[in-house]
Amino acid sequence: MPGHHKKLKPTLVFIRYKILCSFAACLPIYSTFAQTTSCDLRDLQPRYEKMGLSDQTIRMEFRKRDAAPDAEWRNGGREALGKQWEAIDEANQKELDTIVAACGYPRGPKTIGHGPYAAFYVIHHAELDYQLKYFAMLKESVERGETDAYSFAQFEDRVLLSQGKPQKYGFQRWPVVNGIEQKLVQDPARVNALRAAFGQPPIPGFP
Repeated sequence: MPGHHKKLKPTLVFIRYKILCSFAACLPIYSTFAQTTSCDLRDLQPRYEKMGLSDQTIRMEFRKRDAAPDAEWRNGGREALGKQWEAIDEANQKELDTIVAACGYPRGPKTIGHGPYAAFYVIHHAELDYQLKYFAMLKESVERGETDAYSFAQFEDRVLLSQGKPQKYGFQRWPVVNGIEQKLVQDPARVNALRAAFGQPPIPGFP
């Protein structure tokens, strides 16, 4: 079953989209993914929107039902929805691969519904090998101002932790060994300055 990844900005997707599709309505979109890829933005935009919305919808649905489980949820419903979650993530990753292979990494505004936004969430919710495959492209998108820098900083720390490396910013939970938090960062002398650039409070114990 998918892990419960840290959510960066919950519910914002639904404010903008006004819930354009329900969870059930989002599932059939994958039958359209295996199509010839046009790089015309008018053709790509609906695909970006479906990727972003399906990614967020399944997670919102799972968390909602997990917070108030009924008998159906406890007797197989949780596992069934977890498998659908995995299938949606896999389909979104294949869709992004198809688009990037044909058209390059998504370009455009860093707002909900556009290519860079959808691509970020697909990559963020993937396994480490997939994240690493797109890490450089995602960083370039940040440098162009098309992907949110703070979200990328959180993502970068998550990738580092997954590799067993110290964090850059300390934005993720610290590993715990024998009940003790391991506050390991790449540059202890600069970590709080890096955090301050995003308006985040300092980590106690570091200059």
